[in-house]
Amino acid sequence: FHHPTKKIFVSLLLDRVSGLWAIFFLAVALTFFLPSFKIREWWPFIFIAGSIIYYVVYKTNFRVYVRNFLQAHGKAILVQSLQLLAVFFILISQNFEGNPSAYLFSFLLSSLATVVPVSIGGLGIREYVIVHAATFFSLDQPLAVFTTLCFYVLSTLSALTGAWFVYHSKEFGPAIDEKQA
Repeated sequence: FHHPTKKIFVSLLLDRVSGLWAIFFLAVALTFFLPSFKIREWWPFIFIAGSIIYYVVYKTNFRVYVRNFLQAHGKAILVQSLQLLAVFFILISQNFEGNPSAYLFSFLLSSLATVVPVSIGGLGIREYVIVHAATFFSLDQPLAVFTTLCFYVLSTLSALTGAWFVYHSKEFGPAIDEKQA
């Protein structure tokens, strides 16, 4: 890509952070559909205050990237929403009937757990969190675990198609040396 390593690293880091922000945004929205969630009235205020602080820190420390802030976070919400839609369709494929909000909220919680790089793609961690969330929300545990495993397999298979692009694309030229980085 012929860009300095530090700039690429910061871009990737900010991409991950915008994804986390989108997960929190969607989780807060889903709390309104969870009847067993007692503190849902305070979550929007906490989220808004946290978002303001986040933006100030972002603007202060990453001025170069501020012009892409709204676009990046809009895309992050879109991507996370599409993942929730995939989870919803996995649930529907298993003849699920009822309010899917608790499953979707639990999936978002399990997605947060996969941020910590302890396993390959979060395999096992997501399932651990979803088992505990299933207990908390009285969900069908086998269905919850199946949903996360199915999502993992589908996302892994779709990501593997990118390997062809990496090895056959003219976009990826030879690596630049350390002096250029």
